[in-house]
Amino acid sequence: MNLDKQDWSKYTKNLIQKWVYHNNIDAKKISRVIKGFDMGRRDERFAENPLQKPDFYCPDISSKAWHEPQDFNWTKKLEDNFDIIKKTYEKVETSTLKNVHPENKKLADGGVWNSYYFYRSGIRYEQNCEKCPEIMKLIDSIEGTNNAGSVYFARLTPKAKIKPHFGPHNFRIRCHIGIKVPENCFIEVGGIKKTWEVGKCITFDDSFYHFVENNSDKERAVFILDVWNPDLTQEEIKLISFIIEHHIELQKQGVQFENLPNAMVDFN
Repeated sequence: MNLDKQDWSKYTKNLIQKWVYHNNIDAKKISRVIKGFDMGRRDERFAENPLQKPDFYCPDISSKAWHEPQDFNWTKKLEDNFDIIKKTYEKVETSTLKNVHPENKKLADGGVWNSYYFYRSGIRYEQNCEKCPEIMKLIDSIEGTNNAGSVYFARLTPKAKIKPHFGPHNFRIRCHIGIKVPENCFIEVGGIKKTWEVGKCITFDDSFYHFVENNSDKERAVFILDVWNPDLTQEEIKLISFIIEHHIELQKQGVQFENLPNAMVDFN
């Protein structure tokens, strides 16, 4: 089954219509999410702000590169339980934190980007989770971590850089908490450069243009956690989750879409 880009859009619109009907949802309540899955919105948003160009752009929700950590009640929980995060990292660091990040080849430069996933795009990494029950209690106590995006440890080797790129959509907020933070390393999001502090959260919208550099002779390690953008309603979250899960299942079944949006590939 091959569908071109236009057919992919039509397929998704039909899928949404069926979901709205079967769940007896007022279409007006999820209209901006429907607009968000219109690929034309990407260029529309880019024309308005060239620092934000996700594949899927939901209008009328907060569009700012950086968010204040204290605006989210779960950031304090992460910081208060940093000892669990650090101990878990140390537990998996030498023996199992050897997996190359899925986008290492595409985005890493001058070094290696390693990852250890608990969740990735709604998929639970059961073996990893079973090895780390203490941190899983913490992760699962925060709403949205199971399907808003990904939750994982990320390590950058000395001198490694992550090339500039845009996240796939603006439905989520991303949090980093520093574990190993050498000097001369930073992240820039939306033209604003920041660094990490050990045990402290930074929060941002990764649909903005962003990149990372570790210019030190030591490794940089952070814990990454995604949650839903708080401006989204429960109905909108349910619809987005349904679309993502449906297309993941289609791809597992071998359904091929020509010109599949990069965002849907990232959900795999």
